[in-house]
Amino acid sequence: MIKKSPLSEFQYSRKLLGKARRLMLKARKMELEPFQITPRQAAFLNAISELGERATLTELSKYHGRAVNTISSQMTEMEADGFIKKVRVMPKSKALRFELTEKGLGAHQGAVQNSSLQEIMSALSERERKHLDALLMTLINRAETISGPNP
Repeated sequence: MIKKSPLSEFQYSRKLLGKARRLMLKARKMELEPFQITPRQAAFLNAISELGERATLTELSKYHGRAVNTISSQMTEMEADGFIKKVRVMPKSKALRFELTEKGLGAHQGAVQNSSLQEIMSALSERERKHLDALLMTLINRAETISGPNP
């Protein structure tokens, strides 16, 4: 029997995390095909819907744990695709927020189903899912101490 080194055990865990993520993403992409949106676009449509009038670049950055410039690029693309529109927070103000257009609202309503994720996660009991959440938060917290927190 070949003994695994600690590094190879970590790589195996990372491989499992990566495979689970890829398969869940693949299922989500298939689920979103009828709405002609990507999982990332669906996540932003959901965030804008949830944040409402607080859907600014800064708030979206916090919501997704991404840099403002990354969020800005995605918003520009989604605006060009007709899913969202920029709205001034106050007349003559430079501050902007985002709203769903009619097209964005339709896509959001279709995408909010998340049945693939629910189906996949139903393989775990509530206790197992909570345990998984706790383990993932432990890994996230450790990673943030090494790399610094996301925005």
